[in-house]
Amino acid sequence: MNPCRLVPAAVLLLAACESAALPPRPNADVYEFRLQTQPPRVLRWPSGSTIRVYVAGGADPARAAALAAALAQGASAWNRQALFGEYRLAATTDVDNADVLLRWSGEASPVELAQCPPSGTAAVTTFCLDAAQNRLRVFPRPSGEPGRVRMVVTILPSELVIAGRVPLLVTHELGHVLGIARHSAEPRDLMYDGVLTTAEPSRRDRATVQVLYQMQPEVVP
Repeated sequence: MNPCRLVPAAVLLLAACESAALPPRPNADVYEFRLQTQPPRVLRWPSGSTIRVYVAGGADPARAAALAAALAQGASAWNRQALFGEYRLAATTDVDNADVLLRWSGEASPVELAQCPPSGTAAVTTFCLDAAQNRLRVFPRPSGEPGRVRMVVTILPSELVIAGRVPLLVTHELGHVLGIARHSAEPRDLMYDGVLTTAEPSRRDRATVQVLYQMQPEVVP
């Protein structure tokens, strides 16, 4: 098992995406986004995917609402960057229908995390490659039944004390969920590896995710 921490396509949509041209952009607008494997590989969802995110907000209604609101803000921000409907982030209320779990650290998880545990500071996206190294492992349900969650985003509840901090962190982590498996070195980018200052994808973030979704995936969730 290879832990990585940051941390069916519609035929018509796929054909349209492959034939459409990207807007011209400077090469400097696109930063490295591939998985840090040997050799580096492209991770992304199949073109036309709806990526369903389940929010495990815990027992506190206020904290649950804050996490759900952060997801709504982050999903909307990234969905606006898709050129031709290559992906769509959406909330789901059914964990058995979810591709991604968004949770507070310290709260009970609706999926089993022991074999691929989150570890990080304020926020982390966790997934594990399968034995063939070309798919992501599914996080099983605690009952042992198979699920479909392949990525877990974990946020520290203490980040709530800073106004606007949780939406910023969640939106950053959703960039990793989409397949931006590295960080930007530019402080003005949402995917910057440092103190974040914006909850909206920058020009460079937009260019990077658009180029990512025009490339052939080598690892598919």
